[in-house]
Amino acid sequence: MIQKKKDWAKLLIFIIAFLAFFAFLFHSDNKYTTEMSLPQDGILSLNREDLDKPIFLIDDWQLSDGICPPGTESASMRTWIGEFSNFDRDDDPSRSPYGSGTYRLRLRYDGEDTVIGLFFPNLCNEYSLWWDNSLVEIGSARFCRNLPLTAGDHTITVAVTATSGYYAGMYFPGAIGSDAAIRHLTTVQSAVYGAAALIPMVLALFCYSLWVETTSRLYRYFALLCVSFSLSLTHYFLQFCGSSLSVLRFLISDLATYAMFFFACAVMLELTSDQREIHYRQAVAITAVFAVASTILYALAPIWPQAIRYHGILQNGSRLTLFALLIWGSIKAAQCQSPFHGLILLCDGALGISLFTNLLFSNRFEPIYTLWQYEWCGLFLVILFGIMMERQNRRILLENKNYQEHLDDLVEERTRQIHCLMEERRSFFSDMAHDLKAPLASIKTFIEVIRLRNVGLDEDLSFYIDQMERQQQEMSRRVGSLNELNAVDRLTADAELVTVADLFHTLYRTHNPEAVAMGVHLIVIPADTSLVIRVQKQKLLLAFENLIYNALRFTPADGSITIRCIEAGDAVCITVTDTGCGIPPEELPHIFERFFVGQAGKDSGGSGLGLYIVKTILEELGGSIHAESPSHSPASPSEVNAFRPANGGSCFTLRLPKA
Repeated sequence: MIQKKKDWAKLLIFIIAFLAFFAFLFHSDNKYTTEMSLPQDGILSLNREDLDKPIFLIDDWQLSDGICPPGTESASMRTWIGEFSNFDRDDDPSRSPYGSGTYRLRLRYDGEDTVIGLFFPNLCNEYSLWWDNSLVEIGSARFCRNLPLTAGDHTITVAVTATSGYYAGMYFPGAIGSDAAIRHLTTVQSAVYGAAALIPMVLALFCYSLWVETTSRLYRYFALLCVSFSLSLTHYFLQFCGSSLSVLRFLISDLATYAMFFFACAVMLELTSDQREIHYRQAVAITAVFAVASTILYALAPIWPQAIRYHGILQNGSRLTLFALLIWGSIKAAQCQSPFHGLILLCDGALGISLFTNLLFSNRFEPIYTLWQYEWCGLFLVILFGIMMERQNRRILLENKNYQEHLDDLVEERTRQIHCLMEERRSFFSDMAHDLKAPLASIKTFIEVIRLRNVGLDEDLSFYIDQMERQQQEMSRRVGSLNELNAVDRLTADAELVTVADLFHTLYRTHNPEAVAMGVHLIVIPADTSLVIRVQKQKLLLAFENLIYNALRFTPADGSITIRCIEAGDAVCITVTDTGCGIPPEELPHIFERFFVGQAGKDSGGSGLGLYIVKTILEELGGSIHAESPSHSPASPSEVNAFRPANGGSCFTLRLPKA
């Protein structure tokens, strides 16, 4: 309840501020209320000081039907610019809203000769403009020229022709003033429209990048809302540059406004509605009806004059519909306790005030430097929805931060649990291996006693005793494997910097005596002292111990085991090459699998864990290992191909990242 009161209080403050803003515009940025010289007795009298600021040519125009160049006489009526939006008159409903008309205004200048600027912002399809009796320009949409002004009486004659569109005749007042005053007017007006179109486009590009990265419809709709608003301002730029599309400038602006209304509803639905798809279809249908009807009425207007009146009703109806949709959205937002309820209320207020002022001040307000009421409304909608997007992004970032903090805690907890499980696993396997040793030793002893005494052994019993002995040996091998795995798990020292040269020195000092005893030459090629790796030294030594032990088992006397190292980019490659029996090609892909024992390993009683432990250690240290044998196609990197055994034997390549 307190939050709702705060929202309504904010809405009331916003409405008062918005009304005050429009009141300020009405009195300070309105061609119809600005202080300036006014015509008297059908003549606009000017002096040099009057020209220092723009004077808007509103009153005391003489309007004649058809094109009447200076010097021709025709029936005329007195009018003010903005009184009629076309040539259809209330006193004669049969008149067409299109055709031609000529406007004349008399000036009297009392001052020194000078150069003035004459500016008409929005003229119809075609116009011809005369200064006194001289034809100055024939064009369309917009007139802005410098003209000589001398003391005395002058006449401005503007003949306009309209064959389509919403307006016919002169509906938007022109301005006269010094060259500096008119340039200041057009520059400020262009800057305002440029900024009003550019800011939403920048927001659209930002939201487009987010849309591409996240595929969120919310960012897409807001980007299209911004683009639609910028397109709704194209009527100014089309008439400014005299484009061939200037005839369609108001239709393009209206269609873009309908699109802006739709995307405003779409953004609101994304933020508040729980039945988006249904309401999307409704919003699409409403927008499509307005857009198609507006286009049809625009096309029918030249042959059916009443279409222009219906078009005005359609424009107001579309804005009222958006107003109703935003009110509905604010109600839904309040029901679902959306954090954007207050901002949607502000959107309601902005649109409602815009509709109210547009209807109340019709033909009484035209901005000098800034935007029309409905354009201000569109800009405020973009800004308010932009604030909603910023709050939505902030909310998502806070949620992600909370998720990240929760995830960090969860990862820490899971890591602790895994560490405990690993400790329990190590303890379990260690205890199990220790407890199984005694029963297995007893079984072996009983089997040996039975064989030694040869008590009651027949052929069948001897067969079963042999089977028991084989199973006992297999179980002993498995228990030994558990001991090997436990030995690896117990190595938990931190990683340290180790030079490859020192590592080779340790390997040679440790394993050379055993190699000498077996008649095998252990050759360690000295490594560059600059090669450094960061590893758990004891685990890496255990890996080399398994490799060298395997090589010694399968290398005959007078054979050799060669260890060498080369630098390979950001890694260090260490090869262990022997001249033993080699690895059959069908076994080579499986030698690093757990408990895999090749034929040679079975003959020598291997456990099938040595190379698996080596591979596990290397991966834990961030490296890799692969093997090759002459009978198998080379699989090693090109930089170590030269170290492959030429005849028989095997080559293991360990790849470790440099520190």
